[in-house]
Amino acid sequence: MKVAMVDPSLFTIPYDRALVDRLRAGGHFVRWFGRPLRDWERELAEGAAVEEFFYVRTEPLKARLGKRLGIWMKAFGHLSSMLAFQRLMIRWKPDVIHFQWFPVPALDNFFARRLGKIAPVVATVHDSRPFNSNPSSRLQRWDAYRVLQCCDHLIVHTDSAIEKLVEVGIDRSRVTRIPHGLLANGDGKEEQKAAKDKVTFVQFGTVKPYKGVDVLLQATAMIEETVRNSLSIVVAGSPSFDVSELIALRRQLGLEGIVDFDFRRYTDREMSELFQRADVMLYPYREIEASGVLLASMQYGRAVIASRLGVFEEMIADGVHGRLVPPGDAMALSLAIAELALDPKKRALMGLNMAQLANDVPSWTEIGAMTVRAYQTARMRSIASTEHPTTCWEEPWDERRLE
Repeated sequence: MKVAMVDPSLFTIPYDRALVDRLRAGGHFVRWFGRPLRDWERELAEGAAVEEFFYVRTEPLKARLGKRLGIWMKAFGHLSSMLAFQRLMIRWKPDVIHFQWFPVPALDNFFARRLGKIAPVVATVHDSRPFNSNPSSRLQRWDAYRVLQCCDHLIVHTDSAIEKLVEVGIDRSRVTRIPHGLLANGDGKEEQKAAKDKVTFVQFGTVKPYKGVDVLLQATAMIEETVRNSLSIVVAGSPSFDVSELIALRRQLGLEGIVDFDFRRYTDREMSELFQRADVMLYPYREIEASGVLLASMQYGRAVIASRLGVFEEMIADGVHGRLVPPGDAMALSLAIAELALDPKKRALMGLNMAQLANDVPSWTEIGAMTVRAYQTARMRSIASTEHPTTCWEEPWDERRLE
């Protein structure tokens, strides 16, 4: 099968890479299309032959123009790239076109319909609430659901995502649940830990407003002082917004000696070392569907404290693998942190259970096979129709349907 794998902005390189590798190993001809790789991303995509197709001319200019003009430059670059991509697909004639993300839905809505006349269009919906209700610009919000209605078939990672898509009018028969696979970073083997007098809690990943670092700070400040002083909390990852308010809040709450902010990009090796240092992994998110960080850290066998939503709610059993708390509830989060800080035996048992859970996650071979079946479903639907099989919404999308 000839597959065009499309992630214009390369939002999920590790996921894309794992899926592309498995499809190719299964005998399928997969071309992976994205933007020009940044220096730090080349290690992630090494050997996978990303075709640097999108934003080739506009990507270097975006940083020089500032945020406002940069957004419109991206829109222009996306339009010109999608026009060129459509011409390429007409010539190449793939069997399926698989989008991982639609960075500019207002434009992608138009192109999904056009591309659907060339080959079935499949999309993976990593976030059933677009960009976890935190788009970086209005361009990402416009038509974010309409474009999904214009696809032949959708792939999601959780049962809750199916229900959310059904709520916004998408036919349940057009959605397939395929779990997110484990993401490799090192071999997960435990190195000899140095003795330490503090319990280490780690929140890792791109720092975004919906990930609740502010909630974590408030929760930490609520913990009884003796317990709080036994903690080492690390918030690590590259920020996607101005974190000066988080730094000010940490200072205001008197947590500078307890909460360490390490706002930078991590190499795979550094990420592995950080996971090995951790005693507990933290996910105090306000919104989430699937979590690449969870799937990358599971093999290290660490107890988890996470918000009760999305993949956390579906995979993690409260009291077995860790603790689940209501999203945004700083008091509940503080109690969970204190509980695991004071009970090393419970932490260890939960960690063992997490390692076992990692063994139960479907392999990428299985995920590849499920993805091919979704492609076949999309192709059969397309063949059975005399015209493009989806009906895009004609009325304007009303965000209140999600309230």
